[in-house]
Amino acid sequence: MANLVGRMLGRMDRGAARLMRGVSAGTAAMSYRKTFVSGGDEVQPRGTLWTVVLVAIPLFGILAAAIWYAASAWFSLSGPPMPAIGYVALTLGVVFSLVIGCGLMALLFYSSRHGYDEAHRPEDSDSPSPQTEDGR
Repeated sequence: MANLVGRMLGRMDRGAARLMRGVSAGTAAMSYRKTFVSGGDEVQPRGTLWTVVLVAIPLFGILAAAIWYAASAWFSLSGPPMPAIGYVALTLGVVFSLVIGCGLMALLFYSSRHGYDEAHRPEDSDSPSPQTEDGR
């Protein structure tokens, strides 16, 4: 049993190392999946359909309950009707929020793809490093 756990951890570490080296996430995920799904030398597929069904049914139930609650609260609240300027303000607020959110996500992906999120390494810079008073 300890040997099996050791092999599993070793494979998991190699999969994480591949992911860190830049191998696609799908390849690293497949390596990770093969580690825990294998039943010996041959990889046995696990029951993904049943797993999806068992997770999806309660989540859809929660979604339906949330929609029902929101709709019943929306229709049960009474008050004066919203003027046209209220709908304009609501629409502008939603559009502005979506534009800001999408713009920030685009900047996030852009900076990640172009290396702006990487740690600074002095050996990669073109300019010489400033010298200290003792000449080093």
